[in-house]
Amino acid sequence: RPASFSFANLHQRLIEHYAPPSILIDREAEILHISEQAGRFLRYVAGEPSHNLLTVINPELGLELRTAIFQALQTGKSSHAENVRFPHGDASSYVRMTVHPFHDDVAGGDVMAVLFNEIAIEESTGEPDTGRQADHNPVIAHLEGELRRTKELLQSNIEQANVSTEELKASNEELQAINEELRSATEELETSKEELQSVNEELVTVNAELQSKVEDEAKAKDDLQNLIASTGIATIFVDRQMR
Repeated sequence: RPASFSFANLHQRLIEHYAPPSILIDREAEILHISEQAGRFLRYVAGEPSHNLLTVINPELGLELRTAIFQALQTGKSSHAENVRFPHGDASSYVRMTVHPFHDDVAGGDVMAVLFNEIAIEESTGEPDTGRQADHNPVIAHLEGELRRTKELLQSNIEQANVSTEELKASNEELQAINEELRSATEELETSKEELQSVNEELVTVNAELQSKVEDEAKAKDDLQNLIASTGIATIFVDRQMR
């Protein structure tokens, strides 16, 4: 065996090969990891790719998977979506989806493992081919039609809700941007206010100095007038050129 050989790695590869396809998600259904063969249950469309499982899951499985994830989150226990019909190409099969919630300290939060156990229709037991029965039973055909329309309506409502959620997120981001701009403007106003207060204090100081000089000059003038008045001697003031 090579030096890098590990039975743990071998065990992991065997699990990946023989275990049902699975996808690891967080509480918001964001995909964290996808096992081999799980990609066939997903469907990506044109545009910006999404990592949310409920967005990229095949529409035939979306409603039941959404319900199973919701139940797992609410109860904290494993939930199942039993025998959901899954057409792919010219064939069809049943898929049993199981959602296992658990908390992982290393991952730092709650995660969920979604397992897809696929059973071919011809090998399933106790699951009749409802399409063939519907050909001979108009009541079943009518009920299946009603069920299909209900699922389509629910799927449409879910898509509309997702669009509304995205619009609300966009509006929230815009409001946050506006709030940041207002906060920045407020900070600038505070800075301007502080600068104006500083200038005002300087003006008050200069005004006080000028007032002091005016008072000093007035006092000197009064002293000079008092001196002249007290001497009783006529006095003529001239400059250095005796003018």
